[in-house]
Amino acid sequence: MKRSENYLALLLLVLALLACAAVVYFQWMINDAETAYGASVQNAQQSFTAQNSAVAMHAEAQDTASARQKLDALLSPDVASVAATLRGIGKTTGAQVVLGGALPESTPTNASGQSSLSAVSYSLEADGTFASLMRTLQLIETLPLPSRVERFDIQQSQSTSWHMSVSIRVLSTTISS
Repeated sequence: MKRSENYLALLLLVLALLACAAVVYFQWMINDAETAYGASVQNAQQSFTAQNSAVAMHAEAQDTASARQKLDALLSPDVASVAATLRGIGKTTGAQVVLGGALPESTPTNASGQSSLSAVSYSLEADGTFASLMRTLQLIETLPLPSRVERFDIQQSQSTSWHMSVSIRVLSTTISS
């Protein structure tokens, strides 16, 4: 009987060890499945984020299309339209404005030796009252163009008449006439 008890004890020990091994194996399988699931969730989130970013960037590009076109129009004034604008300022202010000329200027270049900007220098002369010349200068300084007044000179030519010389630099992405 002792022998059968020993066999029974040995059999129960082997079954207990197999049950422990089965528990460890199932735990290991569950951990692997959990890790794989976590990786697939993370990949799905990254994919979703990338797609969402692409959609948002595309929507932003579409939303800003008209603003970019306006900016391109602002940065691409042609010489003739700027000259017409400068001449029209005199009609608005009552000064007699004469455009002296428009000369292209050199602009800084990038590393490849090319310049993405060009500049045109306009010189104009104006005659009128002091108030009309000041108003003319104010309108020139606030042109809706990427421009800068380089220099100006005002002199009294007669007792009530004044003369003004102005040099203006206008930046553009292209030079066209």
